[in-house]
Amino acid sequence: NGQVIKEVVFGDVWVFSGQSNMQTPLERTLDVYGDDILHYSNPLIREFLVGEKYAYDGPQKDFASGSWKAVTPETCLKMSTVPYFFARKIYDTYQVPVAIIQCAVGGTAIESWMAPENLAQYPEYSEILENLRNPKPQPARSGNFGGGNHPAGAPAQPASPQVDYTALDLDDSEWESVYMPHYFKDINISGSAVVYYRHYLYLTAEQAASENNLLKLGTFRNNDETFINGVKVGSTSYEYPPRNYAFAKGILKEGKNVICMKASGNGPTSGFYEGEDYELRLGDDIIALNDGWKYFKEERANNRPMPQGMTAPKAKMQYVETEARPYRPSVRNPFGLYFGMLRPVANASVRGVVWYQGESNSGSTPDYGKFLADMMTTWRNDFRDPQLPVLISQLHSHLDKTFLPVEDGWANIREGQRLATHLLENAALSVGCDIGFWNNIHPINKKPIGERLAKGAMRTAYGETVVLSPECTKAELKDGKIYLSFSEIGNGLVVKGDDIKGFAVSDENGAYQRVRASILGNRVVLYVGGINNPQKVRYLWKNYVKEDVALYNAEDMPVAPFQMELK
Repeated sequence: NGQVIKEVVFGDVWVFSGQSNMQTPLERTLDVYGDDILHYSNPLIREFLVGEKYAYDGPQKDFASGSWKAVTPETCLKMSTVPYFFARKIYDTYQVPVAIIQCAVGGTAIESWMAPENLAQYPEYSEILENLRNPKPQPARSGNFGGGNHPAGAPAQPASPQVDYTALDLDDSEWESVYMPHYFKDINISGSAVVYYRHYLYLTAEQAASENNLLKLGTFRNNDETFINGVKVGSTSYEYPPRNYAFAKGILKEGKNVICMKASGNGPTSGFYEGEDYELRLGDDIIALNDGWKYFKEERANNRPMPQGMTAPKAKMQYVETEARPYRPSVRNPFGLYFGMLRPVANASVRGVVWYQGESNSGSTPDYGKFLADMMTTWRNDFRDPQLPVLISQLHSHLDKTFLPVEDGWANIREGQRLATHLLENAALSVGCDIGFWNNIHPINKKPIGERLAKGAMRTAYGETVVLSPECTKAELKDGKIYLSFSEIGNGLVVKGDDIKGFAVSDENGAYQRVRASILGNRVVLYVGGINNPQKVRYLWKNYVKEDVALYNAEDMPVAPFQMELK
């Protein structure tokens, strides 16, 4: 009756938690890191994926299922990018086996990962906490009305003939031309719509016989289905993943071919992102796909105008009996993932935890730094280690570009993340403001994030003397200049580019002005002679700041965004 357990190794276990940027799989990064990850195997780096589970009736004791997977070119593609590069850096440095426990859920707010006692101190959560602890069924109704189902015995209406927009021989001569990329507003679409796009290709026999094929259509907001010669080669159900669709030999033909995308969007800002590749790769041959597209907006039956003198028939409503329904929690509900996913992980002995989250709390959680510090204090108790290393990945750059600082959004979350590392002992911040894209919440160039987090681990978990990102420690006003002092100077501050950008100073009315800056020894000097009674300094205080990041230390670690009152 014994059990045989194979391939047992002893090493360091790290827990990775947060939302979708902690989940981004390696398969999305092949354009950037493919040559590396597709030629790397390591049986001593393994990942365990914790299944998504909400629980409100108390901490769960174990997982329903799960298994460990070692890193190979085949298994790694579904692994998460940040933990993967973190683990490789730790292994390369210490030659110790590294176990990744991946415990993250996309779109979640920090409240979902917090314990009830963390939130009990905030009155606005009292009613929600009570509802979740003691769910009350919704009042029973005598019935409700719904449409769409035919009463018993009623014949269904025959479906209208469907046009196959993916077919090679479709007559699209009256479709309008369009350039990639573009947004729906550029083709006069202001509401929700389904748009079909077609592009013809004329290939040689050699091109059509290619075995290593990849169609790249950037990133589209919101969802798509994509076909070549009527064969579906890929689909994506939401906005963020790049539309990179690999397909096999045999779909392409010598001569004329057609690409067709069925794209569904929900407003004028739906469409294709700028700054991405639109091309077809056939082995080493690359065919640009920016020009030559045609499009057609599908006319929905319920949107068609009725012939003159006719009115639309009223929908037949069907009476449906309903019963009392239990309270249904949403992704944002507090403590569900803490009980359902985090607490079972606490059965393990771990070396540290890594946190990458904040997007879903942008603009709604002014006390994010305190939330995060309180949550991590509870996690440390759960893991039975009051000095458990905590590594926090600061949010990267994203959202629309602006010139002046903004009052809310990602900048506030970054500051909360920075402050949390000061409220907690043995914690480290990984700065990511020089990474990301304004139009894609999920950057694929996450290797530096993983490796910077690993440097934080070297200090907090392995006792190494390493230099992290500089942080401002003091701002002094003297003789019309502000002098900024920093920690983590290392071998000195350096500027990448022609000048230092990103600094702004407020006057006595709270209005901010951008200011010039220069390096003076190990300090930064801001020139504020024209500002009336300067009050506060902000650095990189915007959502998208990547293009303003120029100030680093000599160890190539960017200065952390911050705000600070003058002394």
